Amino acid sequence: MELFIRHLIFDVLSKRTIDKVLKLVRKLDWDDPLVQRSLHKVFTKPWKIRYSNISLLAMLTYDLQRYHPAFAISVVDQVLEDIRRGLEQNIYNLNQQRIATMKYLGELYIYRLVGSSLVFDTLWSLVTFGHRQSPSYSRYIFRPHLSSQLMVSRCRVSSAYLICQMTFSEFAWSA
Repeated sequence: MELFIRHLIFDVLSKRTIDKVLKLVRKLDWDDPLVQRSLHKVFTKPWKIRYSNISLLAMLTYDLQRYHPAFAISVVDQVLEDIRRGLEQNIYNLNQQRIATMKYLGELYIYRLVGSSLVFDTLWSLVTFGHRQSPSYSRYIFRPHLSSQLMVSRCRVSSAYLICQMTFSEFAWSA
Protein backbone atom coordinates (compact mmCIF):
# COMPACT_ATOMS: atom_id res chain seq x y z
CA MET A 1 0.00 0.00 0.00
CA GLU A 2 2.84 2.36 0.82
CA LEU A 3 4.34 1.86 -2.64
CA PHE A 4 1.01 2.71 -4.25
CA ILE A 5 0.71 5.92 -2.22
CA ARG A 6 4.27 6.89 -3.06
CA HIS A 7 3.64 6.17 -6.74
CA LEU A 8 0.54 8.38 -6.72
CA ILE A 9 2.24 11.36 -5.10
CA PHE A 10 5.78 11.10 -6.51
CA ASP A 11 5.09 9.85 -10.04
CA VAL A 12 1.47 10.41 -11.06
CA LEU A 13 0.75 13.79 -9.44
CA SER A 14 0.59 16.62 -11.98
CA LYS A 15 -1.75 19.47 -12.87
CA ARG A 16 -3.69 17.22 -15.23
CA THR A 17 -4.03 14.29 -12.83
CA ILE A 18 -4.63 16.01 -9.50
CA ASP A 19 -8.36 15.20 -9.50
CA LYS A 20 -7.70 11.52 -10.17
CA VAL A 21 -5.04 11.38 -7.47
CA LEU A 22 -7.43 13.02 -5.00
CA LYS A 23 -10.15 10.48 -5.78
CA LEU A 24 -7.75 7.58 -5.36
CA VAL A 25 -6.37 8.94 -2.08
CA ARG A 26 -9.89 9.48 -0.76
CA LYS A 27 -10.77 5.88 -1.64
CA LEU A 28 -7.99 4.50 0.54
CA ASP A 29 -8.86 2.86 3.85
CA TRP A 30 -8.33 5.81 6.21
CA ASP A 31 -9.11 3.62 9.23
CA ASP A 32 -5.99 1.55 8.64
CA PRO A 33 -3.07 2.94 10.70
CA LEU A 34 -0.57 1.79 8.06
CA VAL A 35 -2.33 3.86 5.39
CA GLN A 36 -2.49 6.90 7.69
CA ARG A 37 1.19 6.60 8.54
CA SER A 38 2.16 6.21 4.87
CA LEU A 39 0.09 9.22 3.84
CA HIS A 40 1.52 11.29 6.68
CA LYS A 41 5.07 10.38 5.66
CA VAL A 42 4.46 11.33 2.03
CA PHE A 43 2.60 14.57 2.78
CA THR A 44 5.19 15.83 5.27
CA LYS A 45 8.26 15.38 3.09
CA PRO A 46 7.86 17.94 0.30
CA TRP A 47 11.54 17.72 -0.65
CA LYS A 48 10.98 14.25 -2.10
CA ILE A 49 8.66 15.43 -4.86
CA ARG A 50 9.40 17.74 -7.77
CA TYR A 51 9.77 21.33 -6.65
CA SER A 52 7.07 22.43 -9.09
CA ASN A 53 4.62 19.94 -7.56
CA ILE A 54 4.84 21.28 -4.02
CA SER A 55 1.86 23.54 -4.69
CA LEU A 56 -0.10 20.49 -5.88
CA LEU A 57 0.76 18.68 -2.66
CA ALA A 58 -0.60 21.66 -0.71
CA MET A 59 -3.72 21.61 -2.88
CA LEU A 60 -4.23 17.92 -2.12
CA THR A 61 -3.80 18.64 1.59
CA TYR A 62 -6.42 21.36 1.32
CA ASP A 63 -8.85 19.07 -0.51
CA LEU A 64 -8.32 16.29 2.01
CA GLN A 65 -8.82 18.54 5.04
CA ARG A 66 -12.54 18.77 4.25
CA TYR A 67 -12.86 15.03 4.76
CA HIS A 68 -10.04 14.37 7.24
CA PRO A 69 -9.33 17.54 9.26
CA ALA A 70 -7.10 15.76 11.79
CA PHE A 71 -4.83 14.67 8.95
CA ALA A 72 -4.38 18.23 7.70
CA ILE A 73 -3.63 19.44 11.22
CA SER A 74 -0.99 16.75 11.70
CA VAL A 75 0.62 17.65 8.35
CA VAL A 76 0.83 21.35 9.26
CA ASP A 77 2.15 20.48 12.71
CA GLN A 78 4.90 18.29 11.25
CA VAL A 79 5.87 20.94 8.69
CA LEU A 80 6.26 23.51 11.47
CA GLU A 81 8.26 21.02 13.53
CA ASP A 82 10.58 20.39 10.56
CA ILE A 83 11.15 24.12 10.17
CA ARG A 84 11.94 24.49 13.87
CA ARG A 85 14.29 21.50 13.77
CA GLY A 86 16.05 23.03 10.78
CA LEU A 87 16.61 26.22 12.77
CA GLU A 88 17.99 24.30 15.73
CA GLN A 89 20.33 22.02 13.82
CA ASN A 90 21.34 24.30 10.91
CA ILE A 91 22.96 21.49 8.90
CA TYR A 92 24.25 22.61 5.52
CA ASN A 93 23.36 19.34 3.77
CA LEU A 94 19.68 19.81 4.61
CA ASN A 95 19.30 23.26 3.05
CA GLN A 96 17.44 21.96 0.00
CA GLN A 97 14.97 20.20 2.28
CA ARG A 98 14.55 23.38 4.29
CA ILE A 99 13.77 25.42 1.16
CA ALA A 100 11.17 22.86 0.01
CA THR A 101 9.58 22.83 3.45
CA MET A 102 9.43 26.62 3.52
CA LYS A 103 7.80 26.69 0.07
CA TYR A 104 5.32 24.09 1.29
CA LEU A 105 4.41 26.26 4.27
CA GLY A 106 3.86 29.21 1.92
CA GLU A 107 1.65 27.08 -0.31
CA LEU A 108 -0.32 25.85 2.70
CA TYR A 109 -0.91 29.52 3.52
CA ILE A 110 -2.18 30.18 0.00
CA TYR A 111 -4.73 27.37 0.43
CA ARG A 112 -5.71 28.78 3.86
CA LEU A 113 -4.52 25.82 5.88
CA VAL A 114 -2.36 28.12 8.00
CA GLY A 115 -3.08 31.69 9.00
CA SER A 116 -1.03 34.79 8.41
CA SER A 117 -0.11 35.03 12.10
CA LEU A 118 1.58 31.62 11.86
CA VAL A 119 3.50 32.72 8.76
CA PHE A 120 4.65 35.90 10.48
CA ASP A 121 5.63 33.96 13.60
CA THR A 122 7.70 31.66 11.41
CA LEU A 123 9.36 34.65 9.75
CA TRP A 124 10.08 36.12 13.17
CA SER A 125 11.65 32.83 14.25
CA LEU A 126 13.81 32.81 11.13
CA VAL A 127 15.10 36.27 11.93
CA THR A 128 15.59 35.94 15.68
CA PHE A 129 16.12 32.26 16.55
CA GLY A 130 19.51 31.56 18.09
CA HIS A 131 21.01 35.04 17.89
CA ARG A 132 21.25 35.54 21.63
CA GLN A 133 23.36 32.43 22.11
CA SER A 134 25.84 33.16 19.34
CA PRO A 135 26.55 36.59 17.88
CA SER A 136 28.25 35.04 14.83
CA TYR A 137 25.92 35.72 11.92
CA SER A 138 27.94 33.62 9.49
CA ARG A 139 26.11 30.55 10.74
CA TYR A 140 22.78 32.09 9.74
CA ILE A 141 23.59 33.21 6.21
CA PHE A 142 21.02 30.79 4.77
CA ARG A 143 18.10 32.30 6.69
CA PRO A 144 17.49 35.20 4.27
CA HIS A 145 16.98 32.59 1.55
CA LEU A 146 14.41 30.78 3.68
CA SER A 147 12.65 34.01 4.56
CA SER A 148 12.51 35.16 0.96
CA GLN A 149 11.17 31.74 -0.12
CA LEU A 150 8.32 32.03 2.35
CA MET A 151 7.60 35.62 1.36
CA VAL A 152 7.63 34.82 -2.36
CA SER A 153 5.11 32.04 -1.78
CA ARG A 154 3.01 34.30 0.43
CA CYS A 155 3.16 37.29 -1.94
CA ARG A 156 2.10 35.19 -4.90
CA VAL A 157 -1.53 35.75 -3.97
CA SER A 158 -1.27 39.54 -3.87
CA SER A 159 -1.25 41.88 -6.83
CA ALA A 160 1.92 43.54 -5.56
CA TYR A 161 4.04 40.42 -6.04
CA LEU A 162 7.04 42.11 -7.62
CA ILE A 163 7.08 44.98 -5.13
CA CYS A 164 6.90 42.56 -2.21
CA GLN A 165 9.63 40.36 -3.68
CA MET A 166 11.96 43.29 -4.40
CA THR A 167 11.36 44.93 -1.02
CA PHE A 168 11.95 41.75 0.94
CA SER A 169 15.03 40.84 -1.10
CA GLU A 170 16.54 44.23 -0.27
CA PHE A 171 15.67 43.72 3.39
CA ALA A 172 17.08 40.19 3.51
CA TRP A 173 20.41 41.11 1.94
CA SER A 174 20.87 44.26 3.99
CA ALA A 175 20.48 42.39 7.29
